[in-house]
Amino acid sequence: MKNFSNKFLLVVTLVILPIAASAHDFRSSYEYANDFSKSFYTSYESNGADFISTIGLATNLIQNDEFGVQLNTSIVTAEILATDGYLEEFSGWQVGVKAGYFGRVSMFVEAGFDLTEAIFNDIRDDEHSVVYTSDGVTYYEEYDEHSRNDVDIYLGAGAGLNLGKLSLEGIVRWRAIDGDYWQADSEFFSGVQLSLSF
Repeated sequence: MKNFSNKFLLVVTLVILPIAASAHDFRSSYEYANDFSKSFYTSYESNGADFISTIGLATNLIQNDEFGVQLNTSIVTAEILATDGYLEEFSGWQVGVKAGYFGRVSMFVEAGFDLTEAIFNDIRDDEHSVVYTSDGVTYYEEYDEHSRNDVDIYLGAGAGLNLGKLSLEGIVRWRAIDGDYWQADSEFFSGVQLSLSF
């Protein structure tokens, strides 16, 4: 089932969403010479041994001169050290918005979230019990929820160079990442993003 879900998300992200974005172009009528409405990108972020890599698509929602707003969607894979010392590996479908100046030199702020967790976050009301013994006394604790897994989010900023159809950007992101029973040890990541406009 998990393999089917990953394939479904990949198809939706890489095929259906760009077609929908092409059909509904929200950009202003004023276009400048370097306005490429869509781009394919890949990025790599790290903090120590932790890394996050993405591959995705972006489209301009608003473009006025060189100021604009972009919508992006990507498939994410990551290896993150949790606060309990275990290395956690995961994949997801990330959606975000980027706003800023996109001329020959770009400067922007961005925000996004893990759409996979927003759609499939499963907090079950199974009221299970936890039993443990301490100093010969047995304790029973009832829990309302199976686990706590907040939707992962990010806030970031970056700057880069537009080299025609290619652009190279440096990014810094604050990320709130967790799982059912773990929390990421690192919150700040930095890296690079390479985009090809078409």
